[in-house]
Amino acid sequence: MRTVLKAVVVAIVCFLHFGEFALAAGTAATATEGRGERTVLGDLDLRTPAGKQVSLIPLVGSQAIVVVFWGSGCRSCAEEVQRLNGLDSDRLIKVVAVNEGDSVKTIEDFSAKHNVAYEVVVDLDGAVARAFEVSGVPSCVILSRSGLIVYRGPKLPEEIDYYVAQ
Repeated sequence: MRTVLKAVVVAIVCFLHFGEFALAAGTAATATEGRGERTVLGDLDLRTPAGKQVSLIPLVGSQAIVVVFWGSGCRSCAEEVQRLNGLDSDRLIKVVAVNEGDSVKTIEDFSAKHNVAYEVVVDLDGAVARAFEVSGVPSCVILSRSGLIVYRGPKLPEEIDYYVAQ
């Protein structure tokens, strides 16, 4: 019985290890639940309210990326700002907040009022939300250091350390 159990454990570990490698190598489009999905960061046109282009590609390999989708009328979005500021201060995590639907003035006012210290970009036509397969605010997507989507949900997960460590 122990030999069979040992063989099953080894098979599972090998599957998980090589399954993750296959995703990182781009041979599979979607992983099993909890193992991550590929994403194409190079296709995203991220711009700050001032028009400066922001790229996530240089972060892959060195930082986990927390992408939050927010709007100025979202109360829970305002409540998460301090937690997001704390995450962004970690050198292994980059927070990018994608605003949907607000004017540049409204974004700047919200950022100043709530002391937003992380990168804010605008999604004028919804392309970024479609790329990350989110609908509406609030939403959160977490990318591992290898660039795989490891979390997608309506808010920051309570166990965020688990996701950013992947």
